[in-house]
Amino acid sequence: MHMLFHAWHNNKKCCKCLKKEYNFSESMLTGDQFRLMFNTGIQMNKEHTHVKNNKIYCFNKISVRGDASLENLDLTLINCLLICTCTPEIVKDTVERSSILDWTKNIKDSRNEIFHLANSKCLPTDEFERKWTKIEGAICGLAKLVGSQYSDRIKEELKTLKAKHVTNCQNELKVILIQCKQDINLLLHQQFEKSFNDKLKRVGINKLEDIRQQWTTIYQREQICAKAGGININIVDTSNIKEDVAKENKSVEVLLRVQTPEEWDEDTIIETVRRMCDEINKGGNIIIKETTLEQFMLVVEILIDTLSIRQNLKDEIEIFFRKIFDQCNIDTSQSDTVNVSIESINEIQSSVSSKVELVLIKSLVVQKRKDAFFTSCAVWSDNHYIFIDSNNMCLIVSNHQTGDTEEIELRNKPFSMAIIDSKNVAISFPEKQEIAILNLSTISKNGPTKFKKVNGKCYTLTKYDDNTLLVYIQGKGIHSYNMSKDEFISLDIKIPSFVPHSDEICARNNRLFHTSRSSGSVFCYEINGSMLWKFERDLKRPTALTCDTYGNVYVTDYTSHQLYFISSDGQFHTSLLSRKDKLWLPTFIFFCVERNCLLIVNRDNGHAASYNIKYAE
Repeated sequence: MHMLFHAWHNNKKCCKCLKKEYNFSESMLTGDQFRLMFNTGIQMNKEHTHVKNNKIYCFNKISVRGDASLENLDLTLINCLLICTCTPEIVKDTVERSSILDWTKNIKDSRNEIFHLANSKCLPTDEFERKWTKIEGAICGLAKLVGSQYSDRIKEELKTLKAKHVTNCQNELKVILIQCKQDINLLLHQQFEKSFNDKLKRVGINKLEDIRQQWTTIYQREQICAKAGGININIVDTSNIKEDVAKENKSVEVLLRVQTPEEWDEDTIIETVRRMCDEINKGGNIIIKETTLEQFMLVVEILIDTLSIRQNLKDEIEIFFRKIFDQCNIDTSQSDTVNVSIESINEIQSSVSSKVELVLIKSLVVQKRKDAFFTSCAVWSDNHYIFIDSNNMCLIVSNHQTGDTEEIELRNKPFSMAIIDSKNVAISFPEKQEIAILNLSTISKNGPTKFKKVNGKCYTLTKYDDNTLLVYIQGKGIHSYNMSKDEFISLDIKIPSFVPHSDEICARNNRLFHTSRSSGSVFCYEINGSMLWKFERDLKRPTALTCDTYGNVYVTDYTSHQLYFISSDGQFHTSLLSRKDKLWLPTFIFFCVERNCLLIVNRDNGHAASYNIKYAE
């Protein structure tokens, strides 16, 4: 039970830990899977106490479920059980331990291979036999460890199963699909954790242990109080974010650290918050942006008007937590206290290390036609990169794993591109004065396309948030395009001497960056228009630029054939790539946050390369 708890909470300590006994690199179980075997959040033994304000998890809250059985466990969970219990203490023979791990891997790999073949709707006989032999050998090997009688019974069951007609296998297929869904849930769990931890790195917190050490000093500050039923919500004073209010933004991202009564099950609460996030966000002035399953912390967006008036903040906090309490079925008639600290992400942000290293993922030559001119590129999926060949009026989708490419003919000359989501991409057509939105998952040469007319020649295009594109319109400056409202709004950002077909824009974390070819500079603005910094050292003819999760800028220099790194504060820069890395007239660069993938392409020789960004500790 102890080992499986840490397979769920890979970084959390519990009162049973004498030291860091289990060091899983990532969570292997979700909370729902753990609760198939154990009860959580049960009443603690009053004789068992912890140090006051100690957030170490109490192991006395967990007990084995009386109805736990193998029939209730999915394949992923059983696989985890086998791996977790395959330790030298339990399985002493090194060869036997190795075999168990190999067998579980064979079953998992085969199942995944079959799942990914679902679209082909058939499995050739020889391929079926190969996969069957692989799975059968693994299952029989595991069964033999239990005992010879059990092994014989399993072999008979396998023989019977193989003899079944395909029409009788629907129930088995349904089970596999359910298990795949549970695998997806586990993957989402891990992605939520990574996303939140990345957010914490932005604010200068690299380890969750650091957070525990800050609780003591946090609650020495002045507090204000809101009420939700019989529950008092103490809020740490927000004076440390007045600087953000002065900048006159409409809203600000803040970090909420929540400390609940010791007997509350925070794991269940935060999982419910994540699952019901859309419902909690509906109609409120406090919007959840990120969650974590490791500690009860939320990154939320709060309206400035709410933060600046204490009574408004008390009212909104009460409404916000009342929604959470309702979703979690918490009895608000009880007399309890919830402590909440509010800290501005922008104010406590520490500088990210300026030392970065690019680790090559893939170097490729894009299939090109005569007089190719690549003006844009993007990372579409794990395997697919997209390129715009402006001269030949086509979109090139390249599978860098297989080397296959697909050309999509465009009816006019394109210039810039922005990935909207996993299916849709936006492309600007300056001469036609329009933006096209293409569905890449269904498009053919005459496939479905949405067009939006623009009042002027539209050049560089970038994604600002899930619903907004930013576009430069010649002679009219930068405009935001709200895709759901289908409307353009001019941004009050006065860009000097912007060359529409050469200079680029990029937006991240409420900041707008742009290159200026004429002055050899890179500018950084608040999204409301105030300039933060200007960089102009060493650049000869900066063209494209992109920025990473932390606001660091990567800019291509067309004339010197280099890629420069500029730190988020504009104070530090270095050259990362040059001619020796096959850069020659680089015209575009793109950073994919979800995959930590930097993609760069040259103007006319078709050479492209992708890199992971590695930050110094």
